[in-house]
Formats: sequence, C-alpha cells, structure tokens
Amino acid sequence: MQADLKNYRQQLNKHYLADEQELIKKLLLNLADYPATKIHQQASSLVTAIRENKGQQTLVEAFLHEYQLNSAEGIVLMEIAEALLRIPDSHTQDLFLPSVFPLKEEVPKQSSL
Repeated sequence: MQADLKNYRQQLNKHYLADEQELIKKLLLNLADYPATKIHQQASSLVTAIRENKGQQTLVEAFLHEYQLNSAEGIVLMEIAEALLRIPDSHTQDLFLPSVFPLKEEVPKQSSL
C-alpha cells in the first residue's frame, strides 16, 4: 500500500504544474483508436432514450432533481462522484468516502444549571 501511495505521489508531482498543452499532445497520441464518433452516437442514443421515457423518473433524474447542479450540494456530490470514478479500486474508494464524509462527533450535552 505504501509503495502504491509513493508511486501515486510521484506521478502527481511529475504532472503538477506541467505544461498542459504538452500533456494533451501526449495523451492524444495514446488515443489513436479512440472512436469519438461511435461514443458520441452512443451518448446521443442514451440521452434520446432517457428523454423519450418521460413517464418514468429514473434514479438519476430523481437525484439530479433533489441535488441540482446549480446548488452547492449538487456540485459537491458531482465532484465526489468524479473523484470516485478516478479511483481505480474499491478498497481505496472505501477509504476515500470517510475522508469526505467524516462521522459526526457527538456534542457533549450542556447541563441546564
């Protein structure tokens, strides 16, 4: 675990304040097989299917209705969701969540003297 953390830190430090244009060029070289058109078509068909099914509210729609993206709570939840997507394994995700949502500490009761 310590070796993994050290490796992650080294990778982060290597890219910290790096030239973004150079990083993008390197990343694009790795995406030679990236089927952008196919992905766009799939995404469009998913959005169309969701919009056509207006009679039923999906879990995602209910979630977005409850925590709208123009609210502070919605933004925080989307940032957490994005972070969880970037974490490669469930063990690390399980460690991440309590760091974001710490357990409430009990407040000592005040005596009424």
